[in-house]
Amino acid sequence: MSDKPLTDETGLTKHGNATLGLHYQKSEIYQNQAAQYGKEIDKLNKALSKDPTNTALISQLQQYQDLQKECIQNAQSEKQAIADLVQQGYHGYVKTGVKTFSIL
Repeated sequence: MSDKPLTDETGLTKHGNATLGLHYQKSEIYQNQAAQYGKEIDKLNKALSKDPTNTALISQLQQYQDLQKECIQNAQSEKQAIADLVQQGYHGYVKTGVKTFSIL
């Protein structure tokens, strides 16, 4: 959809709304993935409390923590993309002075 306009003088176009929805879905996916990594991190922490010198568990824990952090950052990026898109639509509306505004 990169070749289609996402905003116009009334706010978001249908392509803008679709893009907004895709960003939202991706944000939800990243948040769910981060939650799943969190559950696995909890399991690993419990296992490490019983065997604190297990290097395989320590390595797996670090990997899951890194992946969780990446998911959280990606979710935040998607939320920022949503905010930016809504702001673009609003600015297009304000510039023209049109009395109807559509973001969905």
